[in-house]
Amino acid sequence: MDRFIFGFCISCLSALLWPVLPAQWCLPYLLFFVVIFVRKAPSVSGVLFAVWWLSIYFYSLDFQPKMISNNKTTISAQIVSLVSEHRDWISADVRLIEPKLTSFNVSQLWRLPWADKYYRLTWQTPPEVRVGQIWQLDVKLKPITNIANQGGFNQQRYYINRHIVAKGKIKAGELIGHKLSFRQQLLTQFKLISPKLANGDLLLALLFGEKGQINDQRWQQLRQTGTGHLIAISGLHLSVVFALFYGFILGILKLLFGSKIYNSLIARGYFRGNTFKYSLFSIQSALLIALWVTVGYAYLAGFAVATQRALLMLAMLVIFSFLKQYHSQWQRLMYALAGVLLFDPLAILSGGFWLSFCALAIILRYVDKQDLNSEKADVAKVEQERQTSTRPKKGLWLRISSAIKQLWAIQWRLALGLGLLQAILFGTISVHSIWINLLVVPWFSLLVIPAAMICFILWLLLLVAFHGQHEWLVLKIADALLQPFSYLLSMSENFSHSIIYLSEAWIIAGIFSLVGCGILGMISWRGRLTMFGLIQIDKQLVYGKEAGTFTRTLFILFVSLLLNLPIIQLLFGKFVVADDLAWQASTSVHVLDVAQGTAIVIQQGDHAIIYDTGAAFGDFSYAERAILPFLRAKGIDAIDYLIISHQDNDHSGGLNLLLNTYPKTHLIADSIEDGVHLKPLTKHSLCTAKEINWGRVKLNFLANHLVSVRDNNLSCVVKLSIESTSLLLTGDIEKLRELNMLENQQDVSADILFAPHHGSRTSSSDAFIEAVSPKVVIFNAGDNNQYGFPKADVKGRYLARGIDAYTSGETGQLSIKVSHSGYQINTYRQDLAPFWYNRLFRFGLIVKAE
Repeated sequence: MDRFIFGFCISCLSALLWPVLPAQWCLPYLLFFVVIFVRKAPSVSGVLFAVWWLSIYFYSLDFQPKMISNNKTTISAQIVSLVSEHRDWISADVRLIEPKLTSFNVSQLWRLPWADKYYRLTWQTPPEVRVGQIWQLDVKLKPITNIANQGGFNQQRYYINRHIVAKGKIKAGELIGHKLSFRQQLLTQFKLISPKLANGDLLLALLFGEKGQINDQRWQQLRQTGTGHLIAISGLHLSVVFALFYGFILGILKLLFGSKIYNSLIARGYFRGNTFKYSLFSIQSALLIALWVTVGYAYLAGFAVATQRALLMLAMLVIFSFLKQYHSQWQRLMYALAGVLLFDPLAILSGGFWLSFCALAIILRYVDKQDLNSEKADVAKVEQERQTSTRPKKGLWLRISSAIKQLWAIQWRLALGLGLLQAILFGTISVHSIWINLLVVPWFSLLVIPAAMICFILWLLLLVAFHGQHEWLVLKIADALLQPFSYLLSMSENFSHSIIYLSEAWIIAGIFSLVGCGILGMISWRGRLTMFGLIQIDKQLVYGKEAGTFTRTLFILFVSLLLNLPIIQLLFGKFVVADDLAWQASTSVHVLDVAQGTAIVIQQGDHAIIYDTGAAFGDFSYAERAILPFLRAKGIDAIDYLIISHQDNDHSGGLNLLLNTYPKTHLIADSIEDGVHLKPLTKHSLCTAKEINWGRVKLNFLANHLVSVRDNNLSCVVKLSIESTSLLLTGDIEKLRELNMLENQQDVSADILFAPHHGSRTSSSDAFIEAVSPKVVIFNAGDNNQYGFPKADVKGRYLARGIDAYTSGETGQLSIKVSHSGYQINTYRQDLAPFWYNRLFRFGLIVKAE
């Protein structure tokens, strides 16, 4: 059984790297082989069962419903959570109840009763909407396909993990049910009083898992200090509540039973043992009651994904306590992991899942039975000395010091291990998180969370009993305990280098280096240190019977050195030749996926040129969502030139943000909008005919000889020459500008052409395509965009000439690596991250006339 579960767990965890999932017709055959191998090869059977189970679960959610022929439909859905609330629009997750289907869907064959489907919907100028309401909605749906770039947040993977199968807009809605759950009623009451508390936003998150009242400044402080996990209800919170009520119930049971009653129960055979303290009945009763209280807390938290995982693990712990069969700690961890993956195999797509189980593994690795037995032996020894001496406080002091040492041993390992894992998963390290968590984790565990639960229960009892207006005052105790934490968050604004962003190269090199240093621990030196600190190896080790050991030692040293070569190379490039652009062996041109817009990054080492910045809408900007994370992931520290083709929002929306982030850049743009503020260190020049030599790259700015009032035809056209490869960046020029360039005999020939105006019918004339004569054309267009770019007939003009065509919305980010031998194009979905959860999800089309 253990081998089957082990194979199941390993296979599920490896699903992060699977390129595809098996087709639906393969699933019955997979299940057949699971049964065949279950006795003779249980590990293989477990692996196959994991593939079958993950595929069944994924197909049951139906991310590409074939019965929807267009993007408009009517659904009945329940409001599950309000993701964001603004003045004139909201974003909400809704649970599908009964869609109006018009045809049979094969995915219903795999329907799982507990795997609910959700939609992420936005609603402009909505009526009053509350969680728990049931609405009949007219919605315009889109698939979950999202922008895909290196370094950026993988929204598509997030949707799959959350069972969000579609996104869209609500056109109209009718309320058909408004019976609020008990949780929602409590939440509504609590939201009315939380503004009266200084830390009501944090208390609301701790009790209900609702983070809507936490403002952006507070979120930034939580990120800087690495304490965001403390206000996200997870294993820590449920464990504290479980332990609190377990101890409380166990003490109550001990007081309730008098000695006469207890002795009579022992005489009847109800208990085994000599004292009530070790009664199996009392322990199991306390475990069950504490578990039910913890279930209630998870209910208050809305049974979020992280809460479900932690609750399932606690439930399995209680089950193991009831079983008489012995299980090691690692077996229990494996069973808990299998239980979580069986309940929801898509949990592997969540970073919180990996952080939770890695934290458990670290604790199990360093807190073993020998440490506990040693601690008990020391306490027993001190207790014996206390009985024979007049210094009774020595045992208590030893207990306290031992607990502090144990807490320190666990905490620094957790901070280091989870910090490294966070760097791998998110590319960031919170410098101050280690010492801050050493302070606040015990504070939350011992004081804040227990006090918050006790105050909440008292508030609830007073609310039911008196229905007054001052019951909330009892919550001031928990609010006061949160005040030191809030003060620490406010002080973090003055911390320097709070967050360090790591590039992908440094993360990978760091992993190799850690493995290499770990391998050194395998060496067993048979020598001695001289007075100069040098190692002298015995001749017997080299020539005698242990020569094989010496050979293995040299091999381990060699492997360790090889594993450390990547980080040595990065250090050499960073501090020796960092600013020498001509030294770079290759240049890369990255076409970022910024939906319906343009953003192109030309990279040499840690320097870059950016051509256009994508769109921005209100507080949202693709520069913040895609460009900045990409630059950090690539280790780009300096933007030498920032070129804006023209002032359309989908080309210049992120200009302000990039200028604020890189004030020393050289801005090249013909006009600057009123809202753009140049920094004192920012240079500015117009997009006129000129050449710029930038390392191995030559930028040739083509003059605009056309007098036009059309902003598109004013686009800044740039030809890049890198070694023997040329690329033409055209902005949104139209046919009139194309013909004007040809009439003025401008050199527009290029190996790679960025299609004018995203593939619109206003551009890409036959004469222009013939003059450029590209081998590759790239359309900067969002997948399933409302304009239908690139137009099929326009794309057909290129394909008819044998030109390879790429669309950024379909492929995700494109990276063109250019060297003296030519160029190579890699796409995000096919080459950089070719995993099953990154593929395109499609249904229906949205097309306008143009």
